[in-house]
Amino acid sequence: MGLIVEIWQKYFRKKSTPSPPTVAIEILTLDGQQMTRALLRQLRIDCPTSSNGEIQPWHFWGFVRYEFNDGGDLWAIAEHDGTLVRCDISEVAIRKLWDEIKWASAELAEIKRTHGTALSKTTAEKLKNAKFNSQLIIRPNLAACKSIKKLRDMPQLYVAD
Repeated sequence: MGLIVEIWQKYFRKKSTPSPPTVAIEILTLDGQQMTRALLRQLRIDCPTSSNGEIQPWHFWGFVRYEFNDGGDLWAIAEHDGTLVRCDISEVAIRKLWDEIKWASAELAEIKRTHGTALSKTTAEKLKNAKFNSQLIIRPNLAACKSIKKLRDMPQLYVAD
């Protein structure tokens, strides 16, 4: 054990020196003024994903952590048609998408369970419509969940009180 300590002290101890951490803070500014929470609260809320679940082709600036009464606590700030918007990218937003997925899947399963294999023409049509509707909900919602998580990789922005 003593030999290992001697080797470590001889070769590694001298080379290891503590260094101060580097932190970069990005502040959200408009016309040279730092954005306040009051101004942030006034931004229109929009969906960060399109109907097929892909990220909107907007210019995303970053995200802000701030809890509003009308949504979650994590907001993407984006520029859309020359206007700033805020998009909910919190766990609440993802949970809503998952709830829609569960609902669509449950509706489909309920039709299959109640009618079994003996389907009348109207029930077959209901099942076909339910499958179509669930595909309209499930695939885009899964893509939207992935897209929202990608938006969380943006830089975090800070706003004044």
